[in-house]
Amino acid sequence: MDQDFAGFINPVPKYVASRSLSGPLEWENSHLMDAPLEEFVARLKETDGREIAVCGSVSVTRQLLFAGLLDSLTLMTHPVVAGSGRRLFEPGDPLTRLALHDEYRTSNGNVISTYGLMAP
Repeated sequence: MDQDFAGFINPVPKYVASRSLSGPLEWENSHLMDAPLEEFVARLKETDGREIAVCGSVSVTRQLLFAGLLDSLTLMTHPVVAGSGRRLFEPGDPLTRLALHDEYRTSNGNVISTYGLMAP
Protein backbone atom coordinates (compact mmCIF):
# COMPACT_ATOMS: atom_id res chain seq x y z
CA MET A 1 0.00 0.00 0.00
CA ASP A 2 1.24 3.48 -0.79
CA GLN A 3 2.62 5.06 2.40
CA ASP A 4 0.76 8.32 1.64
CA PHE A 5 -2.57 6.54 2.02
CA ALA A 6 -1.73 3.97 4.70
CA GLY A 7 -3.32 5.96 7.53
CA PHE A 8 -6.46 6.91 5.60
CA ILE A 9 -7.82 3.64 4.26
CA ASN A 10 -9.70 1.21 6.47
CA PRO A 11 -9.44 -2.33 5.17
CA VAL A 12 -12.75 -3.61 3.85
CA PRO A 13 -14.06 -6.45 6.01
CA LYS A 14 -14.38 -9.69 4.07
CA TYR A 15 -16.81 -12.40 5.13
CA VAL A 16 -16.22 -15.88 3.76
CA ALA A 17 -18.97 -18.46 3.26
CA SER A 18 -17.37 -21.89 3.39
CA ARG A 19 -18.35 -25.46 4.16
CA SER A 20 -14.74 -26.61 4.49
CA LEU A 21 -12.64 -23.81 6.04
CA SER A 22 -12.18 -23.35 9.77
CA GLY A 23 -10.14 -21.22 12.12
CA PRO A 24 -8.52 -17.88 11.38
CA LEU A 25 -8.13 -16.92 7.73
CA GLU A 26 -4.86 -15.62 6.29
CA TRP A 27 -6.41 -12.98 4.02
CA GLU A 28 -6.26 -9.54 5.70
CA ASN A 29 -9.43 -8.55 7.55
CA SER A 30 -11.31 -11.71 6.53
CA HIS A 31 -13.66 -13.71 8.73
CA LEU A 32 -15.66 -16.90 8.36
CA MET A 33 -19.41 -16.37 8.55
CA ASP A 34 -20.69 -17.48 11.95
CA ALA A 35 -24.18 -18.43 10.75
CA PRO A 36 -25.86 -19.86 7.64
CA LEU A 37 -25.41 -17.58 4.61
CA GLU A 38 -28.92 -16.11 4.40
CA GLU A 39 -29.13 -15.50 8.15
CA PHE A 40 -25.66 -13.93 8.24
CA VAL A 41 -26.33 -11.58 5.31
CA ALA A 42 -29.76 -10.56 6.65
CA ARG A 43 -28.08 -9.65 9.96
CA LEU A 44 -25.25 -7.83 8.19
CA LYS A 45 -27.72 -5.74 6.18
CA GLU A 46 -29.23 -4.47 9.45
CA THR A 47 -25.91 -2.98 10.61
CA ASP A 48 -24.47 0.43 9.79
CA GLY A 49 -22.12 0.36 6.88
CA ARG A 50 -21.86 0.61 3.17
CA GLU A 51 -22.53 -1.72 0.30
CA ILE A 52 -22.21 -5.48 0.51
CA ALA A 53 -20.73 -7.12 -2.58
CA VAL A 54 -20.45 -10.73 -3.71
CA CYS A 55 -17.50 -11.40 -5.98
CA GLY A 56 -17.22 -14.45 -8.17
CA SER A 57 -19.55 -16.95 -6.51
CA VAL A 58 -22.45 -18.18 -8.61
CA SER A 59 -23.84 -20.33 -5.78
CA VAL A 60 -23.76 -17.50 -3.19
CA THR A 61 -25.27 -15.02 -5.68
CA ARG A 62 -28.07 -17.43 -6.60
CA GLN A 63 -28.86 -18.17 -2.95
CA LEU A 64 -29.01 -14.48 -1.99
CA LEU A 65 -30.95 -13.48 -5.13
CA PHE A 66 -33.68 -16.07 -4.63
CA ALA A 67 -33.86 -15.28 -0.90
CA GLY A 68 -34.60 -11.64 -1.80
CA LEU A 69 -31.43 -10.39 -0.08
CA LEU A 70 -29.86 -8.63 -3.08
CA ASP A 71 -30.74 -4.97 -3.62
CA SER A 72 -29.08 -4.97 -7.03
CA LEU A 73 -27.40 -7.41 -9.38
CA THR A 74 -24.54 -6.28 -11.63
CA LEU A 75 -23.68 -8.58 -14.50
CA MET A 76 -20.78 -8.31 -16.92
CA THR A 77 -21.47 -9.90 -20.28
CA HIS A 78 -18.43 -10.77 -22.37
CA PRO A 79 -18.75 -11.21 -26.16
CA VAL A 80 -17.74 -14.88 -25.92
CA VAL A 81 -19.88 -18.03 -26.04
CA ALA A 82 -18.36 -20.62 -23.73
CA GLY A 83 -21.01 -23.32 -24.17
CA SER A 84 -20.42 -24.89 -20.76
CA GLY A 85 -19.91 -24.08 -17.11
CA ARG A 86 -22.12 -23.07 -14.22
CA ARG A 87 -25.02 -20.82 -15.13
CA LEU A 88 -26.47 -18.06 -12.98
CA PHE A 89 -29.99 -18.90 -14.14
CA GLU A 90 -31.10 -22.50 -14.55
CA PRO A 91 -34.28 -24.33 -15.61
CA GLY A 92 -36.67 -24.56 -12.68
CA ASP A 93 -35.55 -21.32 -11.03
CA PRO A 94 -38.36 -19.23 -9.53
CA LEU A 95 -39.74 -16.38 -11.61
CA THR A 96 -37.65 -13.34 -10.66
CA ARG A 97 -38.44 -10.00 -12.28
CA LEU A 98 -35.58 -7.55 -12.69
CA ALA A 99 -35.58 -3.88 -13.73
CA LEU A 100 -32.60 -2.45 -15.60
CA HIS A 101 -31.10 0.42 -13.57
CA ASP A 102 -27.88 1.09 -15.47
CA GLU A 103 -25.91 -0.14 -18.46
CA TYR A 104 -22.37 0.55 -19.61
CA ARG A 105 -20.52 -0.73 -22.67
CA THR A 106 -16.75 -1.07 -22.50
CA SER A 107 -14.41 -0.37 -25.41
CA ASN A 108 -13.78 -4.10 -25.90
CA GLY A 109 -17.46 -5.00 -26.17
CA ASN A 110 -18.32 -6.04 -22.62
CA VAL A 111 -21.68 -4.88 -21.30
CA ILE A 112 -22.04 -4.12 -17.60
CA SER A 113 -25.69 -4.12 -16.58
CA THR A 114 -27.09 -3.35 -13.15
CA TYR A 115 -30.55 -4.61 -12.24
CA GLY A 116 -32.81 -4.19 -9.24
CA LEU A 117 -35.52 -6.56 -8.10
CA MET A 118 -39.05 -5.62 -9.15
CA ALA A 119 -41.84 -5.96 -6.62
CA PRO A 120 -43.80 -9.21 -7.07
